[in-house]
Amino acid sequence: MHMDEQKPIFVVDCMLGRLAKWLRIFGFDVVYFRSIQDEKLMGISKAPGHILLTRDTGVIKRSDIGPYLLITSDFLREQLSQVFESLDLCVHSDTFLTRCLSCNQPLEPVGCEHAQGRVPDFVFLSYRRFSRCTGCGKFFWAGTHQREMQKMMQRLFVR
Repeated sequence: MHMDEQKPIFVVDCMLGRLAKWLRIFGFDVVYFRSIQDEKLMGISKAPGHILLTRDTGVIKRSDIGPYLLITSDFLREQLSQVFESLDLCVHSDTFLTRCLSCNQPLEPVGCEHAQGRVPDFVFLSYRRFSRCTGCGKFFWAGTHQREMQKMMQRLFVR
């Protein structure tokens, strides 16, 4: 399945929380609940452009399931590789870290004056560029965690 024409919206079951987080890091729209009934999860996944990512072999045996990918590995790197290879996806640097890791909403760049008092003082004094989640209002900045995420992206996708 080639997905270059449109980016899929992933619906990720509760067994794949780390995968959901990393797909958000790479800029994908990811619907994820720590706990949800199978019927509700499958209902969400049947919407146009949505793809269910699951480890639950019982769910995929149901006749009322929409597009899905059964994730076969317990290991994050292999899970990401399976998703990207199976769906012919690419990681684009311009979408890297553009979604909130907590609530999935897009991030927007904001001036440092908006971050003052909303981030730790040492962060405010150390960084000049911030992003804010358009949903939950959480602030993000390019700290050491971002460099570690970029290293992980390099290990995963640069051959």
